[in-house]
Parts: sequence; C-alpha cells; structure tokens
Amino acid sequence: ISVSNLDLNFIGALPFGQEAVKESLQDLILKVVAPKFEMDLEMVYGADQSNPWRLQAIEHAQSPINTHPVTGQPVWFCNLHNHSRYLRDRRPCTIPEVGMTDVYHGDLGQIAPEDVEHINKVCERNMVPIMMETGDVILLDNYRVL
Repeated sequence: ISVSNLDLNFIGALPFGQEAVKESLQDLILKVVAPKFEMDLEMVYGADQSNPWRLQAIEHAQSPINTHPVTGQPVWFCNLHNHSRYLRDRRPCTIPEVGMTDVYHGDLGQIAPEDVEHINKVCERNMVPIMMETGDVILLDNYRVL
C-alpha cells in the first residue's frame, strides 16, 4: 500500500545537485514520516509512474491471506477496496493528493482494473449494515471483520 504522496517537482528545476537533494529528502522524510504510520515503509520516487518527482511512502509487501487469531483458519485481510486509487478515482473523494493511497502487487506493478473491481464487488456483497442511532458508538476490530 502506498500511504502518502509528496510531489517534489521543485527538485527537477534545480540547476545542479538533483540526485543529492532527492536522496537527502528521501532519507529525511523516511525518518520523519515512517514512524507516524507504525508500519515498515520504503520511500520510492515515481512508483505510480505518474510523476518521477513524486515520493511515495510504500508499505512492504504483505500477504492478503492471514491466519485468524482464534480459529487458525485462513482469512482475507486486504484493504484494497478502501485504498485502491483506481476505485477512489471513481468515487466522490475529498482527500488531498498527499493523503491518497494505492495498492500494488509486491513488485509495485499495477493491479488490473478487472481484479480490483472483482475484489471490490466481493467486499460490497459481504457488507453488513449496522443500524445506529444518535449517541451509539461502535468499535470494530478490522482484522476480525474484513
């Protein structure tokens, strides 16, 4: 999952030292941003192939199949239906670019739109509505409900 986008286009306008500035910013942002997400991140330029100066915080590859902590059964845990840029671009969205997320294959290759749409449909088919009233509070363990 890509959890953050920083478009650092000004680097391309520098008359010299572009690589040094790129590397310095990459290291600095990794040290400052990564601890806030509590996950293993790598800072990668141009991973989404939309802008070579876009620095993205990319989570290390994770398996979408995990073991349920109680039953030991294999369970699907992947936020693709929520974090996919492809899906978000087709929904009403007010998230600024810096907060946009995306999901990739482990090699940072794009996931085919038909696969993203299929996973989204499966998730939507399995949604359970919860009727709430003013003052109700709900706490869901996303590892158990996804």
